[in-house]
Amino acid sequence: MLKKDTLFENIVSLFTLKGLEYIIGFITFPYLVHTLGPTYYGVITFTQSFINYFTLVTDYSFNLTAPQQLATTEPKYWGKIFTTIMYTKIIILGLCSFFIVLFITIFDNIFTNKILCFVIYLNVIGNVIFPIWFFQGIQKMRYITIVNIVSRTIATVLIFIFIKTSNDYILAALFLSITPIIAGCLSFFVLLTRYKFIFVKIRLSDIKEQIKYGWEIFLSIIFINIYSSSNVFFLGLLTNNTIVGYFSAVKKIIDCINGLLTPITQAIYPYINSKIKTSKKEALLFIKKCTLILSVGTGCISIGLYIFSDVLVNIFLGKSFISSIGLLKVMAFLPLITLLSNMWGIQTLIPFGYKNVFSKIVIKSAILNTLMIFFWIHFLEAEGVAYSMLITELFVTSMCYYKVKTKIK
Repeated sequence: MLKKDTLFENIVSLFTLKGLEYIIGFITFPYLVHTLGPTYYGVITFTQSFINYFTLVTDYSFNLTAPQQLATTEPKYWGKIFTTIMYTKIIILGLCSFFIVLFITIFDNIFTNKILCFVIYLNVIGNVIFPIWFFQGIQKMRYITIVNIVSRTIATVLIFIFIKTSNDYILAALFLSITPIIAGCLSFFVLLTRYKFIFVKIRLSDIKEQIKYGWEIFLSIIFINIYSSSNVFFLGLLTNNTIVGYFSAVKKIIDCINGLLTPITQAIYPYINSKIKTSKKEALLFIKKCTLILSVGTGCISIGLYIFSDVLVNIFLGKSFISSIGLLKVMAFLPLITLLSNMWGIQTLIPFGYKNVFSKIVIKSAILNTLMIFFWIHFLEAEGVAYSMLITELFVTSMCYYKVKTKIK
């Protein structure tokens, strides 16, 4: 059973990490946007949106299923869980490496800069070797904090030393992509020195079992990505890199706000799973308290984003991104809506055993987004994507709330 003092320690550790990320982001994000400009920044984000599919596949559902398993089992079983998941991720990485070469070769008219694609693909490799899910599951977030601080600091220093003009966009992509690789190498040093016992022999049936266990959640994650991240890719296919740059810059601001909540949601997820084993009633009360407190804070932030959108765009993005002000107003309340869907979906439905219910919700949402997105892009371009995301997230949140109220007493 996870204790509240452990939960508090993990939240503090993750907030420390997020605080550093925001300090670094406050320095590097405006610098890259100003140096690269909308077009080259758009080239990077469009390519990242494509490579992100491979990151999702290699992550499978382990970022949710692994912490859940580790938090509810004894340490003597950690080795089997860890080794099985790492082998599975490496096998999937091998398949993804084959397919990325195939896609880039076949669709060379879309992916004209192959070097950039392979550079950003390093991020996929880094995510495979960085077992953040393990440290999250055993509630040792301070290790994640340390290795991330070191890796992000190295990448930031390299950006300011070498990125001077828009022609350095490939180097910029390289420095952004090597962060998880550095973090992964450092984390394995920690594992080999402190958790040697988790490296054990496994059977092929163990891999099959893990894949089967996480299949429904994996489908959910894929469909979530269709209506949350793939829109950048769709926008790039139907418009141009400059428009992608305008939209991606605003989405980066929204993602930063969402990132403020990540330390809390990452820390309470294994805590909720552990709490359910002893008292479902207490787990529900804990979820309700967290939802109320977080929604009030996030709501205030969303209101601030809407009111001060012009100021924020001028400060963080610059005059060349004035066209992004309207986008920020449309997307201002996404952090609040996303938080609520996370609390009622990931933090409630999944731990209480309703993985299939949550999966069906996100599949329907992805279909809804796909039906809308091309229509919106055709008439409103980037602003249309913003409206599509807003409508889809509202649908997800309302459906999760309805299912929680009807299925969990």
